[in-house]
Amino acid sequence: MTILAAEKVSVRRKNRLVLADVDLAVERGELVGLLGPNGAGKTTLLKALTGLLPFTGRTVVDGREILSLAPEDRARRLAYLPQTADAHWPMPVRAVVALGRLPHQRRFHPPTPADRAAVDRAMAEADVTGIADRPLNSLSGGELARVFLARALAVEAPVLLADEPVTHLDPGHQLAVLDLMVRQAAKGDAVVVVLHDLTLAARYCHRVCVLEQGRVIADGSPASVLDDSLLERTYGVRALRGRQDGQDFLLPWAVSER
Repeated sequence: MTILAAEKVSVRRKNRLVLADVDLAVERGELVGLLGPNGAGKTTLLKALTGLLPFTGRTVVDGREILSLAPEDRARRLAYLPQTADAHWPMPVRAVVALGRLPHQRRFHPPTPADRAAVDRAMAEADVTGIADRPLNSLSGGELARVFLARALAVEAPVLLADEPVTHLDPGHQLAVLDLMVRQAAKGDAVVVVLHDLTLAARYCHRVCVLEQGRVIADGSPASVLDDSLLERTYGVRALRGRQDGQDFLLPWAVSER
């Protein structure tokens, strides 16, 4: 069942068309990777799906047009993890993660036991429980990335949109985060993640949607989409392919001669 959709979504900035008539439908229980070279429109599409920038076309979450929803209702349905976030204040990590519960809380009321339990779960999933009391501005880039992931998880929204969530992480945490997103999808959530790592995309995503110059050029299973022709045309690379633990993998190996 489709829970999130973009229908003929276009975004124009000044005189440049950044997205052009993009269609995307995401099912419950699906992990979809948004792929494409730098400047393809991936981040812009995520922001349009959350209503964070002007667009033409239509975006729908759980049967409702996103722009028709009150901000609190939208925030309960869509958890958004941006590519970067400011971290200049000495706020404790637990307090930052707890911000994810604001859409569920009554104004001027303290957090409920359910709120505190959601924060605890999110911190454990993102592996930040051990730094709960540290100030945000003392953390490394990878630690910050995991804290902001925990904040998004604390929302417990049925849709998670994550923009390059593994960019600043070490290999172990990269795998852990993608494992986590597979689990989120297995619970029935819809997860859309922007990735540049084609190896992780091919291994973990149920579907990949490839953007190029603001247009969708391919949408399907990683095995059917990430063929040699697309990799050379879109990324200018040749891939090494193999099989490990019953799974096919690809590894960008060399710049192709075009």
